[in-house]
Amino acid sequence: MVSSFGESLFRDLFTSSLALTRFPPIPHHALQILSRIRSLHPEATIIVFTPPPVDEDNWKRNTEGGVLNRTNAAARQYADKAIDVAKNFQNTHLYDVHRYLEGDADRANYAKYLNDGLHLSEEGNKKVFEGLMGTLEAHCKEEIWPVDEVCPFEEKVWRDML
Repeated sequence: MVSSFGESLFRDLFTSSLALTRFPPIPHHALQILSRIRSLHPEATIIVFTPPPVDEDNWKRNTEGGVLNRTNAAARQYADKAIDVAKNFQNTHLYDVHRYLEGDADRANYAKYLNDGLHLSEEGNKKVFEGLMGTLEAHCKEEIWPVDEVCPFEEKVWRDML
């Protein structure tokens, strides 16, 4: 069962939805958090997610004043650090969302997975879910629960909720 602590951990550390420049030094901070989780749950399986790619052109069009405050290169750098951190813990696996969504390829390959250049579209959520299920099957087969419920794959962008 994923706790609210675990949910907020992934939301705050391993997504590109926050300014990458606002994060503390990645290896130190992430190692501290994973060490804390491991101390509380020594047998837990941990899956580290990398952030998805950033479609800079689309994101720039969707920001106030057209200021580019996130880049695909920075997301890739953050992903590389997350990969390094995941290697330091036993029973910790990696889900490289950035590569899975082809973030290192031409923009045309991954832009369809992002609705505003930063947040996942319905297609992006489905693709990430597909990859997550593959990661769970590869590393947590005995722990997988049946996924019976249908849930929406696209939520409103925060601006649309105001």
